[in-house]
Amino acid sequence: MGKFVFTIPKRLELDKRVANTVHVIGLDGIPWPCKISYDGQLLSIHRNRDESGHVYMAYALPDFGELVLSTGTLVETDEPYHLTRELARGTLNRLRNQLSLWEEGGLEIDVEVERVLELATDSFGQAVSTSDVNAVDRTANQAIELATQALFRLCQLFGEQVLPYRLQNTDSPRSWIGVNISEEPNEALKRLKIPVDVVQVSRIHAAPSEPCELVVGPFLDASPGGMMDRWAAANSFEERQAMIIHECRAELQKPLDRVKILHVVSGINGMGHRHLSYPQQLQVTIDLLQLVENMGIQIPTLISFDTPWAEKLAWSVGGVHPLQIADSLLRRGVCLSMLGLDINLDYWPNGSLPRDPCQWLDLVDLWSQLGLPLVIRLSAPSQVIPAVEAPVNRSLNSVRGSLTDEELLRLLDHVLPVVLSRPMVHGIIWGQLQDGLDPRYPFGGVLNTDGHLKPIADTLFKTFG
Repeated sequence: MGKFVFTIPKRLELDKRVANTVHVIGLDGIPWPCKISYDGQLLSIHRNRDESGHVYMAYALPDFGELVLSTGTLVETDEPYHLTRELARGTLNRLRNQLSLWEEGGLEIDVEVERVLELATDSFGQAVSTSDVNAVDRTANQAIELATQALFRLCQLFGEQVLPYRLQNTDSPRSWIGVNISEEPNEALKRLKIPVDVVQVSRIHAAPSEPCELVVGPFLDASPGGMMDRWAAANSFEERQAMIIHECRAELQKPLDRVKILHVVSGINGMGHRHLSYPQQLQVTIDLLQLVENMGIQIPTLISFDTPWAEKLAWSVGGVHPLQIADSLLRRGVCLSMLGLDINLDYWPNGSLPRDPCQWLDLVDLWSQLGLPLVIRLSAPSQVIPAVEAPVNRSLNSVRGSLTDEELLRLLDHVLPVVLSRPMVHGIIWGQLQDGLDPRYPFGGVLNTDGHLKPIADTLFKTFG
């Protein structure tokens, strides 16, 4: 029941880390829990549902690092699929569909995209027309690499042609760039030495002297390891709930000058943990939004959702898609103004897997269906020191290391312009000012521990000119 079987080329090393990225998404768009088995030749994926679906998994590419790729829609069959060929089919199909859509919309496509697309199509044609297993793998792998190259180039063209119009169009909402700090804003901005539009602070500080605005919060980080120790030490949920509401009310009674957004809750992903079950997270979120409304505060409110691609559902029994949570909150009529996507890229196990720019665009378009402005809260490890390891704790992350610095910067170079081209994306906040400030996401700062700017800062800020 619910079984897909693939033959695996000998050159692919399907270790535990890669196997843990495998998941299936059905017609409902929800990742399903799967049982993975591998005997050295055949990869078997079992799930408790008889339905066609797309298989997703991490795949190493020489020019782009390890990215999550997907097959086309597969039906259950007794005959094994060839993994590389099906990943090539899915990647090429996404490329052709995206190219067709943007061409119809007036995007100017250069000859390089057309040339590489033709080469990828030829390679895939060879993969489906031969019975030689080694030839299938070789030509299908060529098709994957070429199609990915064309996808990145296509997204680069989209960003170059669309983003300037978005940033210059006075009818579109103003887009902004921000950084998350944990100290007095003026001191942080002196160390950053790069102008930003917005700073995010965990608690209400004096307004910065620099011409930037504040995002305050989150008042509650609902993700594993995000709760303050004194709240976690409470003897019951009721006691914990009362403490959260009381301290949030005290913060909201302070002056709110230059506060742009109230970030009420972050890190909701549809699953609970030992300090807050999912129903408890939802209840406290509603309580805090009602508190803001009852106090008559007119500042826009933000709730942000962890792992917005929802891949964690594939490795858990039970759970709710973060998009469904947002939809449920809106149907309750709460005073929710903006939705945030917490993307902790290339962390494990509480992060998001690296994906090509088109998958980021699909994510933004999916969340835009709810009709609220989006804020991307982004974090990723850079300049990782191999000798330094993250603390061993279930609530913390290690760096997956699937992307080198060069690959990460290349990915963000293509992702950020595409994402910001969408009018529903109002801003991007980098999740950590300096390495070490949040041990759950090591090496995630735009400054290293010595206070020097890292190359990630140039990549992040140059998108805004």
